[in-house]
Amino acid sequence: MVSKTTTIMKSLKEQIEDKCKHFAGTMNKKCDAGIEYDSVRNKNTRPFKMPCVKNSIMHGSSCDHLCYPTEEEVQKQLKEIESMGLDSVAVLVVIKTHIKSTGKPEGTVDCPVCIVGTVAFIQAEVNGHITAKCDKCDISLMEQAIES
Repeated sequence: MVSKTTTIMKSLKEQIEDKCKHFAGTMNKKCDAGIEYDSVRNKNTRPFKMPCVKNSIMHGSSCDHLCYPTEEEVQKQLKEIESMGLDSVAVLVVIKTHIKSTGKPEGTVDCPVCIVGTVAFIQAEVNGHITAKCDKCDISLMEQAIES
């Protein structure tokens, strides 16, 4: 008999609300509160249990600095992420319009996000994806293919 494993993706809201505010990712040795992950990790389990991510197979153990975001903080972060997405789309529209009108796959355009900056961009020959970064604000992007 063949067993099927179903992966259920969490919504962005769930991903935000399920992580301690200080969680910096397990590729780091410490969280943003300065706690070493090894000090709160239960090494007697596989996978290792940690308090940092609830509703996960990794969840377990304890930490005195554990602090999940409030509903207001989750909503604020969701709005910030939505805004970043809209900003990225605005930059891509300006760049693609520029490329279409000039035929040049590399150059600079005025930043539609901060207004005062210049966005340097390049379009890859192999797949047409654009990489761009503004010299004044934090906007930067890299197009990626979406697998179907």
